[in-house]
Amino acid sequence: MYTIEATVNNIHGIHCRPSSAIVKGAKTFDSQINVDADGETASLNNILELISLGLPQGSVVLISAEGPDEEAAAKKIAELFEEIYDYPDK
Repeated sequence: MYTIEATVNNIHGIHCRPSSAIVKGAKTFDSQINVDADGETASLNNILELISLGLPQGSVVLISAEGPDEEAAAKKIAELFEEIYDYPDK
């Protein structure tokens, strides 16, 4: 098992659009990927589980992956959690 921390940088946290990108990214790997935040765990096979974590900007999450491509999977998912999907209005 490979684990890595990530910080949510998106201004509006992890809502539907970022959740969709993260789950879509997770499905490109053969490993089972989970995210832990504030004592709750969500499988990245299920978008509703991820959304239900209600992760605001600044949340620190622990991503764990287990399987043949676990390191690459966890690192990619960490990048997706740290990506900024929403930009402030100008």
